[in-house]
Amino acid sequence: MDPNFPLTERSLKKLNSDTAHPALLLCQSSWVGPLSKILTNPLFSFKEWEGQRTGTILSEISGFKTIIVAFSSGEDLIAAVVRERLKMENSDAVVLRLLRDVFMKASLSLGGQMAPQENWKTCPPGSPTYFVFATPRSGSTFFCDILGKTKLLGHPREHLLADLLPAFFNTDLTFNEWIRTLVKYSFTPNGYSSTKLISHLFLEVLEYYNKKPALVEDLMHYFKAYPVIYLIRRNKVRQAISLIIAKKTAVWHIKNEKQVTSSQVNLNLDDGPDEIENKMVWFKEQEKQLEDFFRKAGIVPHVYFYEDFSDELKSPAIYKEIAQYLNVSFPDEIPEPNYSVMSDEHNEALVRNYYEYLDKKIRDSDYPREPVASLIMSSMMAEMEYLTRKSNLIISPSKSSNKKWWKLF
Repeated sequence: MDPNFPLTERSLKKLNSDTAHPALLLCQSSWVGPLSKILTNPLFSFKEWEGQRTGTILSEISGFKTIIVAFSSGEDLIAAVVRERLKMENSDAVVLRLLRDVFMKASLSLGGQMAPQENWKTCPPGSPTYFVFATPRSGSTFFCDILGKTKLLGHPREHLLADLLPAFFNTDLTFNEWIRTLVKYSFTPNGYSSTKLISHLFLEVLEYYNKKPALVEDLMHYFKAYPVIYLIRRNKVRQAISLIIAKKTAVWHIKNEKQVTSSQVNLNLDDGPDEIENKMVWFKEQEKQLEDFFRKAGIVPHVYFYEDFSDELKSPAIYKEIAQYLNVSFPDEIPEPNYSVMSDEHNEALVRNYYEYLDKKIRDSDYPREPVASLIMSSMMAEMEYLTRKSNLIISPSKSSNKKWWKLF
């Protein structure tokens, strides 16, 4: 498939499954192939159209109740032309734009049948909105799950996924338009809207939009108008190990009622301890870039640390503080999260062995250089807090540790 084609099966699968009547996709020629591979429902018909005179399309679209125009640019204009022609013929066919109606609804997970955007139920004017920014493996799914379960603080889900980025880069649909649509059409019954943005994906948008400074300036003004929550994890060692394990096992979250059979023992850390330290530096670079964006935009986020909001003793006060920050009356009890902490004995062993490795480096006067040294120091302080809280769960490191620990994977 053309790597520049902006939509994947994930973003179109709802359209593929929901279509129950014959539908015509009126496409630019380069999109017919990619779309026909994704949209395999036999009710779909495909027709190339490269701007022919409107009179020539009538015979092609008659008999269809749904016509989807699919173009990398100019979808609004083409859809208007088709609608006008159908109106002249007293047709009641629905005209959808692939990017602005179909893709928007699929990517925002709004549910229900596909319909033109103007027919979507919209959030009341002036309804409250906020955003959650987070680095990977900083507990954002756990955090946002609790906020969502209040049914008062929006549904701060991770809508911006990696496979959506081509749509913003290879069409005239912009991230700025998408995020505004998200806020407008995704909300709780009390009108509260929210969304979560993971740092490296948002920064990829910013990097691309540096070629279009007006779009970056627009985003700065946009986010400045809303409350922003920023999640950070102090313990970069655990954060790095969590990301490495998640990537290698493809297990990103664990529901409370599920158990995951550990298969990590069959894996290897490709670069030994360097793999952990490289991830730690990567996290810190994302934090710096994100904080630079906040500073330039004049955004002062409320910062919360994973080590605090995941602590059973500290978390109630934190979530109530968030509700107060967002001007929402909060219930006395904090909802139980749907997700469990993923750290298991294998994970704990990796953490212990990494610190043993560091201890040897320090004794050999081979202490890591900056910025790793500072990241390790802050992680060690967080680790001491963690071990103090969880002292009843600590398992002493093995005294016979001659094997290279990264071969445990």
